[in-house]
Amino acid sequence: MRSGNSFFFRSLQSGKQLDFAAGPYQSGQMAVINQAVTLSPEKVTELNLKLSEFRHDVNNHLALMIAAAELLRRKPEIAPKIAVSLSDPAKKITEAVRIFSCDVEQALLGSDGN
Repeated sequence: MRSGNSFFFRSLQSGKQLDFAAGPYQSGQMAVINQAVTLSPEKVTELNLKLSEFRHDVNNHLALMIAAAELLRRKPEIAPKIAVSLSDPAKKITEAVRIFSCDVEQALLGSDGN
């Protein structure tokens, strides 16, 4: 949670639903939400599952990058081969961040029809 011109996010237990308040955002971040957003328990569960998948994917890609770095440390002569393979996990992490950000934004804005 940060304040000022950045972003804040807090959850409040509200019976069977969670209320989230978010905003204001800096340019280039997710859409501006200036009011409380109520998410159903199902939507919170869905987002929690997507967060779990996101963390799993990012951790897997980072593990590949760490293994490649360790291999380079032990065998620097294979650097040209390893360099090519290091860009793939980085691209996959970027894509995972983009997809998860879109999922969260859709949930908060209700643009998925729920």
